Amino acid sequence: MFTAVIVDDHPMVNGAIRTMLERTGEFKVLAECTNGQTALSVATELHPDLLVIDLDLPQLGGTEVISRLREGGKPMAILMISAGEEIVSGVRAFRAGADGFIHKSAPMEDVVAAAQLIVRGKIYFARSVMTAASGVVSNGSQGPLNDLGRREFEVFRCLALGMSNVDIARHMEISNKTVSAHKRNVMDKLGLANIRDVIEMARRYRIIE
Repeated sequence: MFTAVIVDDHPMVNGAIRTMLERTGEFKVLAECTNGQTALSVATELHPDLLVIDLDLPQLGGTEVISRLREGGKPMAILMISAGEEIVSGVRAFRAGADGFIHKSAPMEDVVAAAQLIVRGKIYFARSVMTAASGVVSNGSQGPLNDLGRREFEVFRCLALGMSNVDIARHMEISNKTVSAHKRNVMDKLGLANIRDVIEMARRYRIIE
């Protein structure tokens, strides 16, 4: 059974998501939070398999919570939800390091389906969101990133988020050997020497926040 923490500033939303997740028999919800600061503390302490978190939260925003968890090396699957404009919110979730994004107008069944996928190492973003997010690769203003293939770009993003080769392999459903090959290609194409260089370039081109 997978463990989960749910974060939304509306208790009714938390309750609805909890009910739907636990009804599957696959999830046990450990806690519900209504602000970002508490969410960060609870997720850090409990290490859930899944974090479902709203984008707009009091005290600490959802993207900031995600960024801090990723920087701390927390391997949990993260699903961001939002009532904001779908593509803008989805791209923000992608850049922050979420594994999936669901708009709040979607059926609750979609939230469950997304959760079931990302806890198994997959990603869940609408095609329109992925197109917008990956557009940085084809945008001429992104300089050297144009030289990266789709898989290489995803490895680049994951490295910038602090993910290990093992985590990237699980996330992308490829072998560790393939991850290592993509990593070498990324470093060579971009002329980078270490992970710190990767992070600096990712921030410069707004791939991560």
